[in-house]
Amino acid sequence: TYGATDSDLLLDWNSESQRFAKEANNILNNGGSILIPVFSLGKMQEMLGTIWQLMLKRKLTNVDIYTGGLSTKINRAYDYNRFTVRRVDEEFELSSIPQKDYYEISNPEEFFKHPCIVLASSGMMIKSTASFTFAKRWLKQKDSAIFTVGYMAEDTPGYIIANSEREDKIQLIELDGPVEVNCTIQNFKFSAHARREDLLKIVDKLKPDNVILTHGDEEALDWMGSAILKKHKNVKVSVAAVGKELELF
Repeated sequence: TYGATDSDLLLDWNSESQRFAKEANNILNNGGSILIPVFSLGKMQEMLGTIWQLMLKRKLTNVDIYTGGLSTKINRAYDYNRFTVRRVDEEFELSSIPQKDYYEISNPEEFFKHPCIVLASSGMMIKSTASFTFAKRWLKQKDSAIFTVGYMAEDTPGYIIANSEREDKIQLIELDGPVEVNCTIQNFKFSAHARREDLLKIVDKLKPDNVILTHGDEEALDWMGSAILKKHKNVKVSVAAVGKELELF
């Protein structure tokens, strides 16, 4: 994913957390609420833990946190298996974080009576998901904000929102009319993807005969392939594509 990205341009998680806290406090302390679209697996757990730690350290205003749906079930799986994987803090449980279920809120206006943070899936605000439904209401709220924390594919409503600014008129899906952006839009990079140098270390360690590159844009694939071949002359590098047959031996 970051094959074409200079790693010096990527903020580390701690630095991005501090920036997140500063921008979030600006919204929360002015009476607004924050919607954060997240993937139910991975991003939800990472952001929930990060937000709670910032609150405990008094770097982030302590407000209600809303979660719900599949992500809360996955939280339980994380907690149940916390001793079977290598964790920085094995004792930490996501279930210990005070959370409210957004599915118990019948009227979205409840989110704006008091400042709160809502972590809702899907991460790219796909049509008919909780984050998409909430986003349509959030866009109307001038004192509140939508914070994106991960990658948005270009053909998703999340990408449209992430690349908009206040007073823009945007169309989230076909057949829907334009929506005016009244809330604040902020984008943060809490990536779960490795830097390109870290991927190269895997090749260094495993010394494989074949490396198959996938998932990245063309520029990223080109950088990774060139870097591997420059250091490992005997490695066969291939690029995966739908319908393409790869001959490895």
